[in-house]
Amino acid sequence: MFGQCFTRRGDAPVPPCYTLCRNGVLSTISSHPGSAGFPFGSVVEFAVDDAGYPLLSTSTLSPHTADLQADGRCSITVMAPGFTVSAAPSAIA
Repeated sequence: MFGQCFTRRGDAPVPPCYTLCRNGVLSTISSHPGSAGFPFGSVVEFAVDDAGYPLLSTSTLSPHTADLQADGRCSITVMAPGFTVSAAPSAIA
C-alpha cells in the first residue's frame, strides 16, 4: 500500500518518504517522433490524497502530458531530503 508506514523494532513509526518531500522524477513512455517508446523523465511537484496516492497537475505545454495521454503507464521516483548520490572518483573528470 502506498501510504503505509514502516516500523523498526522498538522505534516510532517511520513516515513514508512522500510526507517529507514534494517533488520527484516522473517517468513516462515517450510518444514524440524520434524518441517514441523510450523512457522520458521530468522533474515534477506532487501532492498526495488522503490514501497517500500521488496527485500531479499537468499542462498541455509539458511533454509528459502528451506521453500520458498516449500511454498512461508511468512511475514517480521520490528522494528523501538530504539524500545524495556520490559519484565514484573515476567518474569525475
